[in-house]
Amino acid sequence: MDLDYVSSYSKDVKCYVRGNSKGVWIETQVLPIVKCYELKNVLDSWFYSIE
Repeated sequence: MDLDYVSSYSKDVKCYVRGNSKGVWIETQVLPIVKCYELKNVLDSWFYSIE
């Protein structure tokens, strides 16, 4: 996963990459729901869920 690519869509929010045996995901400090859906649209198949 290219975190720089993902981060370019939310420069004002710090992103962290986390992972376990089930996969890899991105966590943020605080990300407005509108930004979550923007990332979902941009990342397409890389995106799994908003929690």
